[in-house]
Amino acid sequence: MTVDSGIDRLLKDVLALQDEDGRGAELTEERVRHVLLGRDTFTADERSLLATSPLARLTYAEIAEDLRLEREAFEQGWHEEAVQQSPSKGRAGDGTAVATRVIALRRLQVAASFIALAIAIGYVLSRLGPYSRHVESQSVDAELSDKATSTIGATGIFDKAINTAGEKGAYHTAFCPPLPGALANAYLQGYKCTPSKGTLENIDRVLRNPTSIGFVQLDVYADEAIKRADEFKKLTMIRSDIACEGLWMVTKNPELKNYGHIQAFSQRINFILPVRESGSAPTFDFLQENDPDGLGRVPEDHKRYVADATEVLNETAASTNGAVGFFVQFADPGNANIKLIADKGLKVIPVVTKEILDKKLNGQHIYQLQTFTLKSGGIFAKTTEATAACTPVAIITGAPEAFRSDRDKVDDQRGLIQAIRNIPAERLLPKENPIVADVIRFPKTLADQAVIEMVAMVEKTRQMSEKALQ
Repeated sequence: MTVDSGIDRLLKDVLALQDEDGRGAELTEERVRHVLLGRDTFTADERSLLATSPLARLTYAEIAEDLRLEREAFEQGWHEEAVQQSPSKGRAGDGTAVATRVIALRRLQVAASFIALAIAIGYVLSRLGPYSRHVESQSVDAELSDKATSTIGATGIFDKAINTAGEKGAYHTAFCPPLPGALANAYLQGYKCTPSKGTLENIDRVLRNPTSIGFVQLDVYADEAIKRADEFKKLTMIRSDIACEGLWMVTKNPELKNYGHIQAFSQRINFILPVRESGSAPTFDFLQENDPDGLGRVPEDHKRYVADATEVLNETAASTNGAVGFFVQFADPGNANIKLIADKGLKVIPVVTKEILDKKLNGQHIYQLQTFTLKSGGIFAKTTEATAACTPVAIITGAPEAFRSDRDKVDDQRGLIQAIRNIPAERLLPKENPIVADVIRFPKTLADQAVIEMVAMVEKTRQMSEKALQ
């Protein structure tokens, strides 16, 4: 009979307690590198691997450390080049070799630390009963997953990220590009436009990496600030004067003439929304919370989530049951979705109630009414316009107080905030797209009297429609 050594038994105990089935190998080094460089985000399956697979976490830790060392080597080489102006190829080659050896050594250190941790876990778990061992293994896996996720911040990959949203969205293509150059002119180099899933992810990234920057919808930010007041003390809103994103509530139903009809029939209407991870779904939730007797009565099974705003428009236009679509997007008349509203013959219903328009965050209105151009006119065609509620685009970063233990970092963060506030608004406009720049520069905000009249009409419509239903 063969008797295992103590170390063998401990390792077997650790491996026996893992929930994985070898899938950690599927999280390749190339994939981790791609995500950490900000070119993509982990899928739900990959996040699950990080939470359950020691091999996946080891891969993650190795690549994160590699990138940190590569960045340091690059910065050192760049500094030497700036000083010497003409480094020899031989010295550059020596530097590369040294960096390679350092990375290889560090990998061995990470692997050794990981094995030592596994042995320690195995020793503790081997002293517990079967049920306790299972519970303990889950908590340890969760803790390791949290540490693996926080490595993103430790590597500095996202420390100078300007978190936007989708790569084809207005945050990433229109609002962000002028910002890195403006910051560089203020001696704040290295900031880079970084795609994300939108406002909610941008908030979480800035909380983890307080020197980073995030574009957010003011309404979603305000809603989260109410729910997570203590956490949001770590954040600062830098400015919210860039642009206003339209709340597009659209339908083909001729009987729905204004928001009063939506309120009255809300329990019967089917709503089509983009995926929950988008900024549109949280906005819809926020409107429901602040319109409990209207939109707040929409049953959950009357809300259907589709891939994106384009699918919202297509399905709303094809609907035979009077469905209402909803999404949030900047009204660039060159954007395919904005054009699609007009092309599909969809009616825009402004989301207007006194309660919604009165909502404020730190004294600033969360919503306002503007008239947007959906389709530019020409010699033989008129310009197509629509009035809609909109919410300002805001820029956030970490509050200086988040660095209270480091005076230099506090001063640096204050400098970053002030630098962005000092950038003239016209310098943040997309130079390569004058149409978008004009939309941002010259918003058509409704006059106070027009707003009062629209609110009164909506309330009258709601009351009459509800009375007819009784």
